[in-house]
Amino acid sequence: MVYPLIDVLRAVAALLVLVYHVTTLGQWQLFVEPIWGLPFRQGWIGVDLFLVISGFVITLSAAKDHERNPHGFVRRFMTRRLRRLVPLYALTCALYLFLVRPEILTRPIGQVLIQIASHALFLQNLSPYTHGVINGVTWSLA
Repeated sequence: MVYPLIDVLRAVAALLVLVYHVTTLGQWQLFVEPIWGLPFRQGWIGVDLFLVISGFVITLSAAKDHERNPHGFVRRFMTRRLRRLVPLYALTCALYLFLVRPEILTRPIGQVLIQIASHALFLQNLSPYTHGVINGVTWSLA
């Protein structure tokens, strides 16, 4: 079964988040204060919607793959997910570390390695010490 409008719904979700960041975080008073600007301040709905859509699409794709070839499904699924997520995750963490928070690199080497390892393993949210240090808005297994 194909859902041709799913990308339209994804675009709506992304636009909700974008508009929220531009209007609320940019402190556009025209949208921040009045009651009619309320829809522009609901960016969290876009995040939730995007996560639900992603879960639906990933599950649908995984179910079709499992139905076609159940042998080795878990390995194929995890390999595809990691190939898709890790490069961009690593890039955003590196850019954040070098361009936004380079002072982290001036800490003692043990602290730097703990931060990098916890983020590389997607476990940074398990500890207040590592939570949100390198690009706080990233994926985590925690």
